[in-house]
Amino acid sequence: MLRSSLRSSTRTLTQRCSVSCAISVQSRSLVYVNTSSSASSSSAAVSSTKTDKRPARGIKKSLDAILVANGVRYPGNAETLAAVESFLGTEYALPPELVLQVLTHKSFAHGLKPYNENLAIIGRHFLRLVTVRYASQQESSNPGAINGHNLDVALARISSLMSGTPVTSELCTRLGIDKHIFWKDPSIPEGSSRSAPVSATVRAKSIDALVGAILLKLGQFKAQTFVETKLLTGPNSLIAIAKSVYE
Repeated sequence: MLRSSLRSSTRTLTQRCSVSCAISVQSRSLVYVNTSSSASSSSAAVSSTKTDKRPARGIKKSLDAILVANGVRYPGNAETLAAVESFLGTEYALPPELVLQVLTHKSFAHGLKPYNENLAIIGRHFLRLVTVRYASQQESSNPGAINGHNLDVALARISSLMSGTPVTSELCTRLGIDKHIFWKDPSIPEGSSRSAPVSATVRAKSIDALVGAILLKLGQFKAQTFVETKLLTGPNSLIAIAKSVYE
């Protein structure tokens, strides 16, 4: 009898504990869910507030406004390509559309027109290769010369001086090419009639792009001959310009 009573009491306590635990767990769960819901609502409200305060973006601009550089509307006029074509002559002549690309910087018209960035990368590396080769082939009494190439000189430094931005940008100016470059000065608002001198980096890039265009269109031999005869000799050679720039 006593045992039966104890078993019954134990069963009752167990059931009560189970119910109590279940209620406790459910209660915690409900509190957790309610807290998350509240935080989510609060976050959504903050997000909504931030969104409402954000300024409008992506205002459309007139196509005519972005296609003008230094008062000239793209693709230019009879004078636009004249300086480059005169410098190239018939031997290194390029298609007009390619010359126009050489003269177009990526900042112009938000990159909507073919620009010279990749041509300049290719041309810059090729120009450095030819100037390094030229420097190493100069007469020397160095007994360590390899097949006529003098490696006892700072080739990287010489190449940098001969084909760096200060020199190639000056060449661009001397040839009158800088006046016809399509680019966008970030300090001048769209559609403004104001103009600004073309930056040295943009001018240098046009010369590099010209070399790259000749290399891709006319081939390596023609491009090497162009650099050696048009860029490394004469009064406007890179060598003469480097002396005037750095001395």
